[in-house]
Amino acid sequence: MDILEIYSALDALGIFLGIVFIFLLGFLLFGVIVYIFTGIAYYKAAEVESIPNNWLAWIPVGNSYIMLRLAEKNMNFLFVFIASMASTVIRNFFDTGVIFNLISFAISIVSIIISIQCYLVIGKKYEISPAWFIVGCFIIPVMIVPMVMLYKKAKKISRGEATLNSIENDADNEF
Repeated sequence: MDILEIYSALDALGIFLGIVFIFLLGFLLFGVIVYIFTGIAYYKAAEVESIPNNWLAWIPVGNSYIMLRLAEKNMNFLFVFIASMASTVIRNFFDTGVIFNLISFAISIVSIIISIQCYLVIGKKYEISPAWFIVGCFIIPVMIVPMVMLYKKAKKISRGEATLNSIENDADNEF
């Protein structure tokens, strides 16, 4: 193998690693942007619905609490979100084995299902198409759209320009 072949192989590796780095940086950037938009939207919606401690919208487990309160779901579901986060952290830092990985996967699926149910209720209350929320659960950058819609609707409600749809006595809100 001559020196030129080694340099061209290193160039190809450098280009590949550069592309991977840019992709990961973009993914991280979208994640931060979605987190900020979610925090703003949940904060404003919690303010409109007089949910105490609306600052919890900025804390990872706290925003799950706000989401459950906005959807008027049972607060015991918060433990599913906590278990999902904890099992993901444990799985990523320790060699846990197949059984733990399957349990963690199952908990994650349950938390996604609960999130979708919450988004359906929130979408109905704030007159936002639930399709945006559902697609956003699987394609992270799309989640910006319903969060902006939620913020704008909550802002209109707080100014008295719109009203909140009531979901009381709604059979579709049951789990």
